[in-house]
Amino acid sequence: MNVIIFKYALPIITIIMLSNCGYKLRNYENIFQDASIQILFEDTKLNQEFVSLFQSTQNVGSLIQNNANIETDFIIEIYIHSLDKYSIALDRGIQTSEARLEYSLEYSIKSEDSTQKYFDQIFFEKSFPYDESRILAGNIQQEIILREFISKAIRAIILSAKLRFK
Repeated sequence: MNVIIFKYALPIITIIMLSNCGYKLRNYENIFQDASIQILFEDTKLNQEFVSLFQSTQNVGSLIQNNANIETDFIIEIYIHSLDKYSIALDRGIQTSEARLEYSLEYSIKSEDSTQKYFDQIFFEKSFPYDESRILAGNIQQEIILREFISKAIRAIILSAKLRFK
């Protein structure tokens, strides 16, 4: 009898206590949802990829590119956006055996309600095995890592905007 009460009563009591104390899971509400956003950037392949992924993953009201004359809820301006590849290990034949990708994004964000522009920098790096005989697979792996970097950068921008503007 005590085992049955302990088995069923303890989880119910725990749930009641947690809900009464105000505990709730983190809310990852997107501040850009249904907002109009303007992204100002230099027309490069990396920036185009960023904007494309931003547009496909975020439920924004409207996304305007490189048009400074239109009023929007948020303005994101990209200053420096780079992806660099380095050789970090060589094998016996003096061929690259390990590489590292470094992703950097410097941007500013401004809300329509604020007069202040907030500047920020995002930096990610990742090492991976590199084999010149499998160059096509390596290129696909680099594209996957780049998409991962851009997705993380978008989440960081959303979090930064949420902390600064709400």
